[in-house]
Amino acid sequence: MLNQISIFSWVILFFLYLLFDTLYVLYIQSVTDVKPVRAANIGAIMYLLTAYGTIEFIDNFVNLIPILAGGWLGSYLTLKLGKRKGEKNIAV
Repeated sequence: MLNQISIFSWVILFFLYLLFDTLYVLYIQSVTDVKPVRAANIGAIMYLLTAYGTIEFIDNFVNLIPILAGGWLGSYLTLKLGKRKGEKNIAV
């Protein structure tokens, strides 16, 4: 498994899951603000990204590393930068 690591694949997974968690934060905001069209659109994109990540993870479990790193950074940056812009905090 370790010899099948693709740096290109890792970079793609990292940025896709950074995007995924950014979208997740926006999804929660949309649901909280009762914006059904926005929430539905974001949810559909999230399912697409999740499907790709799942396929890559099943193919090689080591792909979890960039998925976890991208997900963590996506949530952190979205909330940190949103707080600076004066957006309301999300309490889940």
